[in-house]
Amino acid sequence: MKTYFIAFLLMITEISYAHDGENFRAADMLKSMQPGDKAAIVMVYFGSTHDDTRALTIDALTREVRTAYSTLEVREAYTSRIVRRRLHDRGVETSAPLEVLKQLKADGFTHLVIQSANIIEGVEMEALRREVASVAADFKEIRIGTPLLYMPEDYAAVIRALALAPAEGAADVW
Repeated sequence: MKTYFIAFLLMITEISYAHDGENFRAADMLKSMQPGDKAAIVMVYFGSTHDDTRALTIDALTREVRTAYSTLEVREAYTSRIVRRRLHDRGVETSAPLEVLKQLKADGFTHLVIQSANIIEGVEMEALRREVASVAADFKEIRIGTPLLYMPEDYAAVIRALALAPAEGAADVW
């Protein structure tokens, strides 16, 4: 089964749409900041209504980003209206990406890094890019990070990781 799965992934890699990096620009955004400028990172998630899952995934990732970039403001946004509504009904407040962007502008932020937890460049990323473009003029600079599987090399790295033999006694999870 594992062999078929890996073969399938290799086939998909060859025929699927992978970007060539036309959105990538290598430059340190923070070095361009002037006195009075403020930078923030926005972590964008689909969201989860399961508290235990959210704690192990979304909250953990945001916590890691806050630790790694302790001098920057880090905020979260959820793209799923259904997830946001269900969480709101339970007293858990979340915001849509556009709401977070507007609040960052109101709070005086000038430079943003938007990082989605999406796996592929699909409909969710397209919608996020449209929302960011709609407020781009409100900021000096906005950068949008790529999803996990963006470049052809990203697909190859995942295939290599999946092809590794599991450790003795480890469970195969498919």
